[in-house]
Amino acid sequence: MSQVKDDLFRVTDMEKTIEKVARAICTACDDDGDCARMEAQLGIDVIWYDKKVWCCVGEEVHAAEYYEHHNEDKNAARRAASCRVAEEIGRRMR
Repeated sequence: MSQVKDDLFRVTDMEKTIEKVARAICTACDDDGDCARMEAQLGIDVIWYDKKVWCCVGEEVHAAEYYEHHNEDKNAARRAASCRVAEEIGRRMR
């Protein structure tokens, strides 16, 4: 019975984590402050280049956005790239 409780706790804990990631993504796509908090919480690295921003977690999960696709708004590009990375993290958690 203890093993069943432990397994149930792990599932519940994982569901809470997935829910937390989903909430963070929803607000981070529109707000720079929420995006920065999400990046810190998920460990997303942000690398700025002349024409694009690169967001990643390790070597496997990454996304790039070009500023020109966001009306030269570097922060909008960052939010888009970070949200794509966070969405991929959420997908891999399922």
